[in-house]
Amino acid sequence: MIDTRIGLGVGLDLPWKGPYGIVGNRVSPRTLEFLRRYAERFGYLFVSWQPPHRGTPQLEDVVEPFDELFANVEFGVRALHQTALNLAGSSYARAAIIALTNQLAARYGFSWVNEDLGLWSVRGRPLPYPQPPPMTDEGIARCAQNCADVARELDVPLVVEFPGFEIPVPWLHGDLDAYDVFRRVVDGANVHCNLDTGHLLTWRYLAGHRGEALLGDLDRLPLDRCVEIHCAGTVLAHDRIVDAHHGVLLDLQLELASRLMACCPNLRVVTWEDPRFDRNGVLPPALLASLDALDARTRAWMAGPAAPGRALTIGPAALGAAQETPDATPWETELDGEFVARTEFGRRCRAQVLSRTGLGVGRIVELYPVAIAAWCATHDGADDPVDALLIAFLDSDCGRAWSDFAWAVPGLCIEDAFGRFVAPGSPEHLSACARVLAVHREPPFEIPAVFCGAPRGWFAIGGHEPEPLVLYAAIDGKFITGPITPLLRELLGGARPAGSEVALQRLVELGLATPPSQITQRHNGATTSPPTPPRPR
Repeated sequence: MIDTRIGLGVGLDLPWKGPYGIVGNRVSPRTLEFLRRYAERFGYLFVSWQPPHRGTPQLEDVVEPFDELFANVEFGVRALHQTALNLAGSSYARAAIIALTNQLAARYGFSWVNEDLGLWSVRGRPLPYPQPPPMTDEGIARCAQNCADVARELDVPLVVEFPGFEIPVPWLHGDLDAYDVFRRVVDGANVHCNLDTGHLLTWRYLAGHRGEALLGDLDRLPLDRCVEIHCAGTVLAHDRIVDAHHGVLLDLQLELASRLMACCPNLRVVTWEDPRFDRNGVLPPALLASLDALDARTRAWMAGPAAPGRALTIGPAALGAAQETPDATPWETELDGEFVARTEFGRRCRAQVLSRTGLGVGRIVELYPVAIAAWCATHDGADDPVDALLIAFLDSDCGRAWSDFAWAVPGLCIEDAFGRFVAPGSPEHLSACARVLAVHREPPFEIPAVFCGAPRGWFAIGGHEPEPLVLYAAIDGKFITGPITPLLRELLGGARPAGSEVALQRLVELGLATPPSQITQRHNGATTSPPTPPRPR
């Protein structure tokens, strides 16, 4: 429970790449060394969960690095920062994410779950940066409902974080003040909240405040619901505030943190978020100075009396009935349209399409070089042929069927969706899909009809006689491709011509065909095609 003062904490992002996160299913050695070296400075640790892949989330996918982490570092209080609850989204299925979150909380003793109030994805499409919630009365009601629904299903408290408004904000819906929106959402959902100093400053700066006014209007926030304050590195330069997450704190952030400590009666922890350290886990001087300054202010708060205010009784909010996948809201439709709009935000969304990658599958630009080059050759009149291709793709039926996070909205994975649009059935398309199936033998994405089930995976055959026939297969988690003969195609199709025993045995060894003895046993002597595994959704 969130009922005692903790003091200073630290929060780590732990992405599935890069030097500070999870590499090869192991926590980065520098991260482990940092936590060991500075553990005595902190009484609390939060770690972020990010999707390791785009299939349905499973506990076994994340336990190895998390087990290693908590076996090596001891913290009295632990929490989880989610990035997939998508608290401002509506056309979004959360059941699988909530189930995984509860499993993680039970396994690692997490005291609460935190997530920014925002749109992290829209209809399964990832966004370049989590977008603010809709700032309208309807948006407040829907977000409060989402938060209440999630809080009701979680086994530990939900702590909703004030969202970021980094300049230039690419998308805003509504014109209410974000402080008022946030207060009304967390009050309506009857949940705890977290106030991020960098996020608060980005909003105040965007709203036109400067100087002392950047620290104003704190009484409009749900101060009595705040149990955690976040302080991540922030940069003020070139008429913008950047939520840099590099650990170096502005004096402005430190002052804001002190003021919040003085007026949040139920505050439990002040968290230094995403510090950067060298390969030996050592903080450079600038970050050590930020840590010391935040530590000093936190100790002063711990030594003083609690701020005056009411005690909270957190419980299920009396809102409407929970809905698993309600209809898309006007702001989601508007934001979804931004993927193809000729705006800066649209350009960033489209650029991300080319760079998206699955676990070991590769980027779209690497999977479809021939198809992209062919499109550019026939559309060389466009100012940017590649961008024109992405606009056309995202505005097509194939593009609209794409859902990168299949647990959210069932659809096509990006590798298949892009291939269906630009080069359906081509070698690049079949190869890309087989690579995805090698990673996810039973993916929640729709599988192209050209692929057939095999005893230990999936396969498709490309080409037409007299052209060479090519096999594209995903067997035992491995991608296999190469030319095959017409005889092998017949055997894969279930035919058993005389004299093919040696070739059939080789296919059986590879996991592409079923032994004749099993076919006879299963079908009472009938020589039918091999059994096909159930086709996933």
